Parts: sequence; structure tokens; C-alpha cells
Amino acid sequence: MYVIGVLVFVSLVILFALDFLSVFPAEWLGYHGIILVLLETPSGFALFYYLYRPNALEVTWAGLTLLGSQTEPVFDKEFTAFEDKANATNQETGVSAEFARMIKKRLRPKQKLAVGKQEYKTIIEKCLVSGIYCLFDDAVMELMWGLKNNMEHYVPEETSDLSKEDRLQMSVGMKMVLDRYGFHDVKPEMVNRDITKYTRHLYECDVSVNKHAKSLCRYRDIFEKIPGIGFEGWHLEKLAAAFKLICYPDQEIETGEREELLSDAEVLHLVNYARHIKSYSILDRRSCFEMYEHVPMSREWRPRTLETLQYMSRRQKKHMKLNLCVRRRHK
Repeated sequence: MYVIGVLVFVSLVILFALDFLSVFPAEWLGYHGIILVLLETPSGFALFYYLYRPNALEVTWAGLTLLGSQTEPVFDKEFTAFEDKANATNQETGVSAEFARMIKKRLRPKQKLAVGKQEYKTIIEKCLVSGIYCLFDDAVMELMWGLKNNMEHYVPEETSDLSKEDRLQMSVGMKMVLDRYGFHDVKPEMVNRDITKYTRHLYECDVSVNKHAKSLCRYRDIFEKIPGIGFEGWHLEKLAAAFKLICYPDQEIETGEREELLSDAEVLHLVNYARHIKSYSILDRRSCFEMYEHVPMSREWRPRTLETLQYMSRRQKKHMKLNLCVRRRHK
């Protein structure tokens, strides 16, 4: 009975901890949710600050492939080359004085350190600083994937190339997007910059549409108050157009018989309704305008992006088969 009681208590503690981390990730990570990232390169180590975001598996890979953006998630880099990198961290000798100084210089009180290998986590937590906690999990590996596959951008000081084994070719988040659209046959060795770029475009389309779909759901009660129009089953683009019309009844809008367009009769009805209410008091006018502009754009980009990805996937398969045939002939 005592053992069962202890197990129940431990389970409750774990559940509480998981709940705490899901609600207060920034407090647990320290330094306002910004973690320190240790990236191993061929000739040394680079340190970055990285702004932690929830659902890291879904968003990290995409953010790190958007090179040159003003919203890049890593910042304030420091790179140190090591003449004897093997002894910077070692299972037997611990960490070198130079490596320890590099970490201590950048690590803030209670801040978490992300590392790319389990052995680094073990050595650093044991030898470096009392109370330091290293992060090493799937989310961290996504982060390392983005940094390593764009090494020349994030660490331009590094002149040596990563080995094929070190350059992770498929991130979990990227695979989730490819699988969602049926690209199950895209193998890690097929992934190149073009496939990565267009997969990110697909992800961005999904994010845009889902974001505005949630906004439309928030305004669902407003739909129900409009007499004479049944909104059930309406296309997302048509809903966005209806909201824009309520906010801006004097602006012209495309009409037609297609499912994503409003009919002339629906436009007239919505305009009459809009002129009898104060739309600015119940709707976010800017949000409605963004929905009208972005939703059709995302819907238009998605099929084009899918077509391009299909072409690139077929091209990569042919290229790999050709290389395989060449290697067999040379054996």
C-alpha cells in the first residue's frame, strides 16, 4: 500500500511538473524564455541565444530556413575555434578551461543550455557549473538541424564543411508537413535547398489559413445575428469576403457563382446590414482586411507549391537513380 501511495504521489508530481512547463515555459527556461544554444562545428563551437517558442517541433525548422528575415529566432552569436576540439569536452577529462570560459561568459543565471549530443549534456552538467541544466530532446535536434543545414549563414566564420553524417537532412517538422500532403516517398537523402524552401512555403500557407480560420470562428456569433443569410458550409474565402464587406461596405468586391465568391444578392444583403450597425465596435477592421487579402493568396499558392514540389521530388529521384547507376558501373 505504501509503495502504491508513493507511486501515485510521484505520478502527481510529474503531471504537475508537465502542466507547469506547458503553462510557464519561460519561467522554467530562465532568462525570459531565451535559451543558450551550443552548436558544434567542424573546427569549434558557436553559441547563440534562441527565443523559445511553444510547439517547437512544428515551427523551429521553418523559422531557421527563412534566411535573412528580420524575425530570425537566433541572435547574438559567438564563435570560437579550437585547436584541439576533441579535448574541449571529454568523458574522461571533463571540459577544457577555454570551453568552460566560453560557456560561463554567455550563460545567464538559471538559463538553460541546449546541446546537440547526449554526451555533452552529461559532461557539462557534471563538470561545468553547479546547477546547470542542459536541454537535449527532439525540439533541440530540430534547432540543430536548422543551424547545421544553414551553417554558412549562421556561422560564416566556419570555413570547413560538415560531413554528410553531421548534416541532418530531414527535420521532424519538415517531415510532418511533407507527410500531411502525401509526400511519403521523399527520403532524407533527397532533401535539398529547393525542397526545403517549397516545403516551408506549404507550411506558411497552412499557418496563414489556420490563423484566419481561428479568427473567423471567434466571430461566429456575429454571423448568426445576420438575418436572411445561412453561413453554414461557406468556403473560408467567402467568409473572409463577407467580413470585409461588413467592415468596408462602400468598397467593391468580386462576385460570382464560384463557391469562394459572394453572389450579387448576398453582397447587397450584407451591405444593407453593415450600414445599420457599427462594425468597428464588434469587428477588428484590420484583421478582417488581412483575412480577405491573405486567405485567397494562401489558397492560390498552395496548389502551385504542391505542383513544384512534385516536380522537384521526381527530379531528385531520377538524379539519385542516375548516381546509383554510375556508382555501380565504376565498381
